[in-house]
Amino acid sequence: MNLAKSLNLWEHIDPEILKLWPERPNPPEVEDYKGRELSSGIVSGTAESLATIGRMQTRGFSRTETLGESQGANRVVPTSIVELTAKSTAEYTYDWQTYLYRDKKFDKFETNLQSLKA
Repeated sequence: MNLAKSLNLWEHIDPEILKLWPERPNPPEVEDYKGRELSSGIVSGTAESLATIGRMQTRGFSRTETLGESQGANRVVPTSIVELTAKSTAEYTYDWQTYLYRDKKFDKFETNLQSLKA
C-alpha cells in the first residue's frame, strides 16, 4: 500500500475510490483542422491553374474541398501543418503540446505500474 501511494497509484487501486485507469491519449489529426483557402483563379480549370494544382499535389497538397459558390474558393484538406491557416496552426500546436504532456504523464503512470508489479 505504501509503495502504491508513493508511486501515485493508490487512488487507482483503492476499492473505496474507484478512480478510472488512465488511457493513452490520441494525437491530434491535422485533417481535423481548417486548411488554407485556394483562390478561385487556381481552381478555375485553366491549363495554368491545373498546372498549379499539379505542383501543389506533388508538394503534399493532396485534396481540396469546395466551400460553396457564395464563398468562391476551395479549401485544402490538410495533410501536414504547412497547409493549415495561421489560426489552425496555433490551435494544432497547442493541441500537440497538450498531447505530448498527457502522453508523457501516461508513460510515467505505466512505468510506476510496472514498478509496483515488480
